[in-house]
Amino acid sequence: MMSKIMCDCAKITLSSFTRDSACVVTLSGIRCITFQGKFDLISVMYFTPGGEPSNQSGAEVGDCEAAQASITNVQYNIVRAVQTVTGLVITVLLLRIVWFCKTHPVKLHANLVSILISVFLLYAIFVWSFIVAAAWHFYLALTYSDPCDCLSPVWLVYVVRMPFYMYIAGSPMLHLAIMVERVRATLFVHSYERAGTKFAIGILAIVVVLVTAFCVYVYFSSIIDPTFERPMIYFTLTGRYNATELLYVHYFFLLLVICISIADYFLIRMNRRLKRTFSNKVQDYSLSRNYQTNENILTMRIIFPLDFSYTIFFSIFNILSGYIRIKREQFGILMYIRTYEAITLQQDDSRYSPEDCLAAEESTNGRAYNIVRAAQLLLALITNLLLIKIVLYYRRSLITLHSNLLVLALTYSDPCDCLSPVWLVYVVRMPFYAYIAGSPLLHFGIMVERVRATVFVRDYEKEGRKFGIGIFIFMKMLTLAFCAYVYGTSKMDTELTGKPMVYFTLTSKFNSSQLIYVHYFFLFLVICISIADYALIRMNNKLKSKFSNKVQDYSLSRNYQTNENILTMRIIFPLDLSYTIFFSIFNILSGYIRIKREQFGILMYIRTYEAITLVRFYYF
Repeated sequence: MMSKIMCDCAKITLSSFTRDSACVVTLSGIRCITFQGKFDLISVMYFTPGGEPSNQSGAEVGDCEAAQASITNVQYNIVRAVQTVTGLVITVLLLRIVWFCKTHPVKLHANLVSILISVFLLYAIFVWSFIVAAAWHFYLALTYSDPCDCLSPVWLVYVVRMPFYMYIAGSPMLHLAIMVERVRATLFVHSYERAGTKFAIGILAIVVVLVTAFCVYVYFSSIIDPTFERPMIYFTLTGRYNATELLYVHYFFLLLVICISIADYFLIRMNRRLKRTFSNKVQDYSLSRNYQTNENILTMRIIFPLDFSYTIFFSIFNILSGYIRIKREQFGILMYIRTYEAITLQQDDSRYSPEDCLAAEESTNGRAYNIVRAAQLLLALITNLLLIKIVLYYRRSLITLHSNLLVLALTYSDPCDCLSPVWLVYVVRMPFYAYIAGSPLLHFGIMVERVRATVFVRDYEKEGRKFGIGIFIFMKMLTLAFCAYVYGTSKMDTELTGKPMVYFTLTSKFNSSQLIYVHYFFLFLVICISIADYALIRMNNKLKSKFSNKVQDYSLSRNYQTNENILTMRIIFPLDLSYTIFFSIFNILSGYIRIKREQFGILMYIRTYEAITLVRFYYF
């Protein structure tokens, strides 16, 4: 009774407690709470009845009890047990499928087999993530000695929970890949039987890139949430900065799988028509076409029920999750998590202030800023003309920036009309960050390709394009990951992106320092690339001299490849060197105005920074 009274008193006076620490007697032992200042909690320490301390640094008051309630809740443990049993059954079924395919070779196209293997592998990872999570909670339930032992480390939450988000994005995309592969098999029924696996490799690479980008977004949009700075109660990566977006992702994938099911049905009908055409017209009959059509019909009869059932269950999942989301306040957080295993926290929809409107008006009407925009527009048009001129040799693109802002200066009627919607800022500004990362990486890819051409000069001429495709996909994955990071870290800053925006910038309080380091890293990278280019020219000149002086070492293909290397590097080296010079100038000038930012003011700072980006146009 005395413990209960002291706990109740502690709850009443805790919000105004001003001392450095306090100890409260509870039924489970003695709790010591350490503060810094008035409200900043540093640690919670339990002393069990046996006298042993248990410290969870950074845990908030109430976290330990909530974690204890989570792992001791009977209904939640039943859910975990069902997940474990179901996961083990699914694992056995997957192993049985693998064994059946090994003992009874299935005559399906290699492209389809590759995608199906990816589906099974992703499903196995997804299932085992739930088994591991359930096993961890059962382990805690059996071994904990005080409530704070029930909290889970953040790294474990990411390791166990990330496969769920991989599956959320990857499964619909792989179903889409199967549908696209069958569409291709139907359209090219005459020759698809002889086609290789390049199509499957390409489409799987695209799926991997998109899933990786989605997981990177989930990681960065969750890690910035203060909830993830301390040991966690529940296994979830949904935070206040990504809850709404993840909800939209679910609805998007629901629409996608519905479209896939409809497409599967029409593919079955189309292949049946093709089969009747081949049967009725002897002149159109072909053994390979008939075989491919029969394979398409058989495959779609297997896939269509899978896609259709996936659509039904995914729809049920969205309906039920939407219902418990509405009833969240009535259920309470434990029952909500137990039912849906993901917390949805809505962001505050802040309105813009009068100061924002006036700043946007000043930005739109600033003469110097409009001169910068006009220069950007002119140089971008010139660059596009040059790109059109060399389109037969290189395929590159450049997005014109900020030209839409010139329209505002002619049409607005009040200052708030000068604000720009957040989605437009992302659409217009994101290509800048894609270029920041993509351009140095692609220059690096060119250098690596030329290094390989030099090292394997004897037979490089006969090689295909796999290396180029592979390095291109790898560079695009890194670029997409960087863009996902920029998106996630800017979206977290609700002061910046939580309302219509004054300036076209995605630099926020959560990524400004990191983006500076990124600039310096890429500056170092392009310097190394220029040095490597020069060394490659010298190396190829030496190889050419060697082939010329020694008749026994001469080879027409090697001599041709060496000449190509020298010619290519003579074109690339000036480009890389000029890129290094202009990129260095850009970093020096941007670093200078960054130091003087407080003196300049935000408008002049943004305007000057935009003017400095013109240096990148001169590089081209």
